[in-house]
Amino acid sequence: MTLSATNGTSLCIGQTPLQVLNLVEACLAKGVEAEFVVLWRSRRIQAQMAALLSDLGVRRVTFLRVSGLPRLWLPFKLARLCLRLRGSVRRVFFGTYTSWVAVLVNLLGPEETTMVDDGQKTINILTAPHLAGLPGRAPWPLSRSFVQSASLFTFYDALATRLGRAAQPNRLTRVTELLRRSDVHGVEPLRSDEVLFIGTHIAHLYGRFEEDLQQVLASSDGRPVTYVLHRRDDEEGMRHLGQRLGFKVVRYDVPLELAFNAIWAPHHPEVWTFGTTATDTLTAMHDQLRVKVFRLDTSAFVRPRTGSAFSSTYKHYEGNDRVIVVPIPESNQPAD
Repeated sequence: MTLSATNGTSLCIGQTPLQVLNLVEACLAKGVEAEFVVLWRSRRIQAQMAALLSDLGVRRVTFLRVSGLPRLWLPFKLARLCLRLRGSVRRVFFGTYTSWVAVLVNLLGPEETTMVDDGQKTINILTAPHLAGLPGRAPWPLSRSFVQSASLFTFYDALATRLGRAAQPNRLTRVTELLRRSDVHGVEPLRSDEVLFIGTHIAHLYGRFEEDLQQVLASSDGRPVTYVLHRRDDEEGMRHLGQRLGFKVVRYDVPLELAFNAIWAPHHPEVWTFGTTATDTLTAMHDQLRVKVFRLDTSAFVRPRTGSAFSSTYKHYEGNDRVIVVPIPESNQPAD
């Protein structure tokens, strides 16, 4: 299926591979065609998003760099975009709401706004908006009031509905089917006696990261552990840590939600994590999946806001009967 802008009535705005997937899924679910605006900082991530959009048949895409010297031209590029689209955009789907995105959405003045998932931030928007930079009192056109009035296309539809937000369920079924025919390079299945550890971008934010990870690894009873890097993880640093502690580190060129079928489905290895909202997307997509979450000491985060976010995540897991939250294992080293 090809998505393209015919009359410019729908616009999708995203900044990460997962947001891009969710935006395309939302368009397919609602049966609309859309033009895409994709903000990017990392050339590697931009290449991933471009490849995903190409594989999904999206042809009308404007990439806008928001880092380095090119960001100085961003106001002019956005102004030109607004002049071209203003008065013709009826609906906007968005995954990010940075200041530039707020200006774009407010100037376009769409009749409908729909927010797609962006991991933990979605839970925070629903349950603890102050952790997501909301509500804000910025003047128009910087106002982010559209975030709180938007409907949601989300894996957390039950939570959103319970909190009085209009929501449509997202399970990534359509894009998964479209991309199943595409090769996922660099992905090897794990054996049933291995452990897949889904990484979280916290090594620099959690004071006991190496210590607690070592304790978790010790509980594997000698089974091989493969650590999937978060897209923002320091790859070199994590590979050095893996060499010291004895685990394998991998990074995929596609979102985990797409690589997971090739990694996990053939042999169903155990899946562990310190806490990631990929837990929700993956358990929704795979009925037989069970995930073990090792509860971190939320007071050990260097930023209290991050600790609060993880507390919210662990509380959220209590409603998922296919997720077990366990404490960090005690050291099995003999006392001196």
